[in-house]
Amino acid sequence: AITLPKDSCRTLHFVKQMLGVPYVAGTLDSHDEERLVVHLDKVDCTTFVEVVLALTIADKEGKCDYASFKKSLRRVRYRNGQLNGYASRLHYFSDWIRDNERKGFVKECTSETPCAQTKTLWLNFMSTHPDSYLPMKKDSSLVREIAFLEREWQGIEVSYIPKENLNLPPDELNIKNGDI
Repeated sequence: AITLPKDSCRTLHFVKQMLGVPYVAGTLDSHDEERLVVHLDKVDCTTFVEVVLALTIADKEGKCDYASFKKSLRRVRYRNGQLNGYASRLHYFSDWIRDNERKGFVKECTSETPCAQTKTLWLNFMSTHPDSYLPMKKDSSLVREIAFLEREWQGIEVSYIPKENLNLPPDELNIKNGDI
């Protein structure tokens, strides 16, 4: 679970706006060069969270225009908020959480959930399956860049909520409206 600021009604407002948007995997990898891709008509699990969070941040900053939303989306989606090639995108959600926590956009609090458990990460899927990613199929140097980023996550302990507990009542999970 990731706790957002106390004014999470803002988050719920944007979540409701996105209800019914179809799930489509792989929407960010359709271009030869990494660029900010914005889809409000189709999302995957991560892009749904990114769009809602970017809308929430822009609104919180009093900016309700498209350019401000895109700026917020770039800040959320890329390492240190900087779009600097394919490897600058936060591909792994654990990395996404840590980077966005550093930026002050979210707070990782899964360990505070009563049924939380820990596991050790050994991230390597992307670098060991480069043919699953169009940009890495086209540019093999990206495999080395991604592998370098994955090494930072070798042996790191993270908290998670076991799948069998996801149907527990929200109060037993210590999850509130606006939490991811």
